[in-house]
Amino acid sequence: MPSSTVPRSQPTTAKTRTPTTRRHAQSIDYADEPAAPPPSKKPPASSSAARKKRVCEDTPEPDEHTPPPPPTKKARSSSEVPRDSSSPTPETPSRSSSPVQTDGMSLDEWLELIHTLDGKASKTTRIKNNYEAIYHTCRNMVRKMGHFARFERVIRTGIKYIDTPLAEQPWAQSTKYDTAMEDRTMWEVLMSDFPGFATHIKHLHGDHEGVKLLSRFLTTTLSKTRSDDILRMENNDNFLRTCKIPNSKYKLSKKSHRGYKNTTMARRLIPPQWIPQFDADPQTMTRKLKDGETAPLPGDLPSCLWDLDQFTEQDTMAGLLYGSDVRGAYKLLYTGPESAIENYNKSGKGQPSIAQKYGITTVTIHSIVYVALLVRHFWSTQGVWKATDGKFSYPRMARLLLSACMRNPKYMHNLINDYTHDVFGNISAYLDVDPEDDPNSTFGLLMLGPNELDDSAGAFYQYFYGESEESDAVQAPGDAEPEMAEEGDFESADDADAHPDEAESNAISNGDAKANAHD
Repeated sequence: MPSSTVPRSQPTTAKTRTPTTRRHAQSIDYADEPAAPPPSKKPPASSSAARKKRVCEDTPEPDEHTPPPPPTKKARSSSEVPRDSSSPTPETPSRSSSPVQTDGMSLDEWLELIHTLDGKASKTTRIKNNYEAIYHTCRNMVRKMGHFARFERVIRTGIKYIDTPLAEQPWAQSTKYDTAMEDRTMWEVLMSDFPGFATHIKHLHGDHEGVKLLSRFLTTTLSKTRSDDILRMENNDNFLRTCKIPNSKYKLSKKSHRGYKNTTMARRLIPPQWIPQFDADPQTMTRKLKDGETAPLPGDLPSCLWDLDQFTEQDTMAGLLYGSDVRGAYKLLYTGPESAIENYNKSGKGQPSIAQKYGITTVTIHSIVYVALLVRHFWSTQGVWKATDGKFSYPRMARLLLSACMRNPKYMHNLINDYTHDVFGNISAYLDVDPEDDPNSTFGLLMLGPNELDDSAGAFYQYFYGESEESDAVQAPGDAEPEMAEEGDFESADDADAHPDEAESNAISNGDAKANAHD
C-alpha cells in the first residue's frame, strides 16, 4: 500500500450553487500540485448554454459530517463541453501534455463522462457515448475487487480520507479484513485501474449525483461480469470436467446433482474437519445433511477450498485455497478450458480467454477468492447467484478467507506465486532476458547498439527521472495513467439483454439485498 500522503488543503469558502446544475469543485491549492489558474471571465451565455454549464465552487475543509474534498483535480478547461459532444479517444499523455489532460480527457470531459455512465446500456449506446473501453476495463477491474464491493461507500470514504495520513485512517487499526480494510483495498484498485480516477476524483466531492451514477455503473458491471463468468464456466459442463467428477452423467443444470443430495457434492460442501467422519459412512452423513439433522456452523468453510492432503486440524491454514476445484476453476475462467481440462478437444475457433483479452499475467488474492466463491456456488443447489444459501453467507465467506490470508502474509505471498506459476507459467523466466546470454539473437543485436542511451549505470534514471525533476513537462513512466482495453479485445458475452438471472444479480450485487431464486 502506498506510504506517501498528500498534505491537507487549507479551507476555502464555498460558493452558492445553482440547484439544477451538476456540481464539481474547482481545483484546490494542494502542496503537491500547482494551484489552478482562476477561470477566465466570459460574456453571459445563452439560457440554454447556461443550463449545460456546471458551476465551479471551492470546497471547504471536510468535517465529521461532510466528506472531505476529492483528489486534486487539474484545472478545469475553460471551454464548455456540451452534453451531446463526444469525448476524444483516450490516449497516452505526451511529455508536453497539459496538466489538464488525463488519458486524453480533460476534467470537463471526464466529469461529463461520469454523468453519462449506464451499466445497463447496450453496446451500441456505450459506443455512442464513448465509454465502451471504460466498460471493458471495469469488467476486468471488478474481478480484483470481489463480489460484494460497496462502491458508493468506498468512493465517499476514500474521498473523505484522501488527505489524511495513512496511519490515521480507520483501516490502519484493522486486525482482520473488516469494512475499513475492504474500503481501503477497493479504493486502491479504483485509483490504479479506473481511467482518470486518481487524477479527477476529488472533483466529485459534493457531486452526489455523480458519485451515485459511478457507483451504480460499477455495481451493475460487476453483476453482469459475474453472470457472464458463471455462464462461461458452466458452458458444456466444463466446470464439472475441470473438477474431474467421476460420473459423466452429472449436470450442473440438475439440482439433484448439486448440494447435499449426493455424496460427491456433499463431501465438497462440508468443512474439512468433518472429512474423516464423512468417509466412514458417506450415505448416512449425506442423509443427515439433506434432512438438516447436521449442519455446518456459520463460520465453517467448504472442504473443496483445501488440498486435503495438506490439511490438519492442528494446521488449518495448510492447503487453504490449494484445492484442485479452485485451482482448476481459476484456470478455466482466466485461461480457458484448454488449459484446465485434460485432453480437451477444441471445436471451432471459440473466443479468446480473459487473460488473452486483457494481457493478464499475474494473480491477486481477491481474484482467487472471487473464483472460490463461484466454486462454492456451483456445488450448491442455487439456480442463480445470491448472497446467501440458507444460513450460509457468501460475504462472510469472502471476509473469512481474506482475513485468514492477510493475517498470514508469507502464506498469501506463496499462494499468489504458486497460482501465477500454475496458471500463467514462469513469466519471469521470459521477462528477465540478458542479451549477453544470446548475443546473436535479434534482441541481443538491438541491445548492442547503436542506442540513444549508453549502458552506463544511471543512464535510465537520468533520462526518465532526473530530467523530470527540472522540468514539469517531462513525465516519469510510473506516472502514466492505466491503459484501457482496446475495442478489438473485448469480451463477447457481455451485452445488455443477456442473461435470465441478470435482474436478480443486479439486486444482490452489494451483498445486502435478498432475491428470489429461479429454479
